[in-house]
Amino acid sequence: MGKKFATGLLIGGATAFLTWKSLSTEKKQRLRSQVQRGWGETMDVATDYAMDFLDWADGVAADYQLAANEKWAAAKAQVKQQANRVADHFSNEDFDEETAEIRDALSNAKDSHDNQDDIVIDMKHDGEEDK
Repeated sequence: MGKKFATGLLIGGATAFLTWKSLSTEKKQRLRSQVQRGWGETMDVATDYAMDFLDWADGVAADYQLAANEKWAAAKAQVKQQANRVADHFSNEDFDEETAEIRDALSNAKDSHDNQDDIVIDMKHDGEEDK
């Protein structure tokens, strides 16, 4: 396969060279101008495609950055809201009253349970008697 390709390339190149040499000067100039015009048009089209791709890539990057900024702002707002909620809970005017009520309730509960006997846990197994 490689030999056939190389042979075809060699024969095609030789044919093109001989054809070029056999052309008149006027035909050579006309062929050069056609090739240059075709090359220019090809480069224009390639440049247009490259510019369109760059515009598209810039748009995608801008959309991604906008979405990321929106998500970051939403996360910051949620954290701030939670922090404010916690701060409001501890700085609430009723907080001191609530803690005082809880202290009183615990104190009263402790006083009412002082008269009761403590629970004693013995280490005997079920079925054993005191000796």
